Amino acid sequence: MKQLFIAIGIIVTCTTALYCLDRFFFKHNKSFCIRFIHSTLPYNPDWELPPLSPKEKESLEKILNQRFYYLNKGGQAFAFLSDDEKYVIKFCRFPSSIRPLSWICQPFSKFKASKIQEAKRALKRLHNSFHSYKLAYEELKEETGLLYVHLNPSHEFKKSVTIVDKLGSHYEIPLDNVAFIVQKRAELLDPALKNYELNQDTAAMQLAITSLIDLFIASSAKGIVDYDAILHKNYGFLDKKAIHIDLGNFAKNEEIKEPKRTAAHVVEMTASFKKRLEKFYPEFLPFYDKILQEKLPLTEN
Repeated sequence: MKQLFIAIGIIVTCTTALYCLDRFFFKHNKSFCIRFIHSTLPYNPDWELPPLSPKEKESLEKILNQRFYYLNKGGQAFAFLSDDEKYVIKFCRFPSSIRPLSWICQPFSKFKASKIQEAKRALKRLHNSFHSYKLAYEELKEETGLLYVHLNPSHEFKKSVTIVDKLGSHYEIPLDNVAFIVQKRAELLDPALKNYELNQDTAAMQLAITSLIDLFIASSAKGIVDYDAILHKNYGFLDKKAIHIDLGNFAKNEEIKEPKRTAAHVVEMTASFKKRLEKFYPEFLPFYDKILQEKLPLTEN
């Protein structure tokens, strides 16, 4: 009996140690796990997109011949930066209920009402995100720096891309088997503005202000709204022109095309940007108000 307790103690100790070690590496790997980018989702015609032209495919494959290094994690995807630092590939981050062999980690989840509802909500969010990616690819390529979106299992590439995680581990990812997005890399809003100020680049700062206002006007003209418009995280500048970086929360709203609604929407979307100008770059606040009135005379400041 004593030997049995000792054996059980050793097993429990080893299991606990392995779990703690796994959590340690998971945390230091910025919560990236290769399992998280794979899913059991079947082909869905609603997510199908037009095939690339031979020239577009050749250009994309040249980009994907590089290694990509861990950059960041969002609520919907893991982002990796290309070797030449010009492009970002984002792999969709799937909820546990949709990953292969999910039952191993949660063997009784199919029988718990709370887990069933949680899985349904996760699937609904995923569907919304995929429709948003498709909308961005079809109507907002220029406004997002978007090059390609792959949502369904396919036989399009027949090749893998090499990614490197935060701990330096290398993975070969078969592109046909995963959902991914390729974008041109943009500079986030706050670092860009600080850089313009540091270099005393008044023209670049004025262009940034103008192009951010233009971006929301252009999206509104297409009847598209971003329902997660956190400017400092989800927006940036590509060649000094403002673009949407996050693509997961677009939706159609035809009413936003109406001039008064467009004006109100642009004011609302740039409100946090205006506060940043007031706090850090007050000398450019009059320019912001001037451009807003020129572009949207229906606004009130």
